Amino acid sequence: MQAGKSQRSVLALVITCALILGFGIPLIPLVGVDSAEGTEVSAASDVATVSAENSLQNGSFEQPDVYQYRETSDVPYWKSTTTSGNIEIGSVFKNGNGDNDSLHMRTGEKVAAAEGSQFGKPATSNGNDQYAELNSNQASSLYQVVNTVPESKYDWGLYHRGRQGKDAMALVVGPKQNVAPMKTSATSNDQLQQIVTWVSGQQDRDFGLDMVHFSQTGTSRKITVYTTKFASGGRFDTTGVSSPFSWSKDSRHTERWELWIIVSDCDEWYGHGEFNGDEDPDASYIVPEGQNETLFGFVAVSTSTGDITSGNLLDAVQFRQYYRMDFQTPPSGSGTYSTDVETPVAFDSAASKSDYALVGSDVTVSAKPVDASHHFLGAYVGDTFVDADQWTANADGSYSLTRTLTANLSVRLMFSANTVVYNVNGGDPYDSDNPETGHEIYIKRGSSYTNKTAATKRNDDGWRFTDWKYDDDHILGVNHKITYGSKTNDLSISQNDQTVVSGIPAEKDITLTA
Repeated sequence: MQAGKSQRSVLALVITCALILGFGIPLIPLVGVDSAEGTEVSAASDVATVSAENSLQNGSFEQPDVYQYRETSDVPYWKSTTTSGNIEIGSVFKNGNGDNDSLHMRTGEKVAAAEGSQFGKPATSNGNDQYAELNSNQASSLYQVVNTVPESKYDWGLYHRGRQGKDAMALVVGPKQNVAPMKTSATSNDQLQQIVTWVSGQQDRDFGLDMVHFSQTGTSRKITVYTTKFASGGRFDTTGVSSPFSWSKDSRHTERWELWIIVSDCDEWYGHGEFNGDEDPDASYIVPEGQNETLFGFVAVSTSTGDITSGNLLDAVQFRQYYRMDFQTPPSGSGTYSTDVETPVAFDSAASKSDYALVGSDVTVSAKPVDASHHFLGAYVGDTFVDADQWTANADGSYSLTRTLTANLSVRLMFSANTVVYNVNGGDPYDSDNPETGHEIYIKRGSSYTNKTAATKRNDDGWRFTDWKYDDDHILGVNHKITYGSKTNDLSISQNDQTVVSGIPAEKDITLTA
């Protein structure tokens, strides 16, 4: 009985893999229609317009609408490195007689395979009707170029499926090149494939996946590679280098690529990245500074049969964008931040915070003075100062402000009554717990402090204290005054009714050293 069960399982597996695909591929030009706008879109669009939930367009390959397996170059937003430029789109049909026990294809009514079919899975990963095949009539790469925001983060997810067994593909992300990736023949490799081939050959490194036989399903660790720039004819610029590939950046290997190797069997759609069922911290890409256009590439690596003309099914590709957030505060206050309903995260002068939140999230920042001698002035949100009057005053003495995240966000809190430290420790660190090292006073906004108490008598060793030093450039006598401007929101130091230094930022503590 056990043996019979095993045989039936194997038979079902083979049937599943075989019935999804394996049909002739007519070549017909198609035009895609943007379902959201109802307007015609061109597959020649080079840079995709992004949305909050998915920075890639047409990630489920539902455009163009096809009724049987098709090879076409008119797939909106996507480009292929096949020599013809064509992309294979697969579609699944109901067989017309109400029998959903097989994934039969026929020309006619198009619906997704039933959840109750004998294989227990819809034919596409997300209940839609279409998917792409990376190994079309040749091994190739699919890619999109997307407008990206430097320092933002993209978390990716996709569904992958082998055709007749375990197939391997790669996700490769990096800077858009002046020369597009290309193949010069059906059997040659484009630049993205060459990157993956070089990585696969580095057997002395552990990538967390079998990179030789691709015997296990799953996703490799994030792999970072540097290359020279792309050149024409499917090549790299190799001027002055022995290899276009390197594990480290130098003056010639300037292009940073991050990639993941992905292996899936043919019995079902396998989720990877955000779709693998567990949070994967490696499934993210942070856009480098200055990189405004990013290439997202999907590369055929190997097939279970070794046939480069069939394999590696791809569906439901998603890249979700997260903006960077930075929070800072001076010692005179502290703050928290939270996104939507998440638990607030604290930050203070000893531990500023950087984080990411999904585009469109509501971010709430709170600020609270360190004690009653200080009060909250507001904050620089980006380059704009938002006065405390525009924040919500809370019963516990804190202030809060909520913003919808539409760009990278930086928040720098500002508090009044900054500390003025008189350090008699000769420049060594002042210790607030040790009075012998000095003392500190607080000045409120709109007030001043006049120092007249510094000791001037001759010490036993013959030395006499004569002055204070501020910022290595200014010498102050025993009697001087520090003023906190009520309107200018800055500090100034004067002596004998003459201004010595002015325009000291209010958030900056003043330290005077003996």
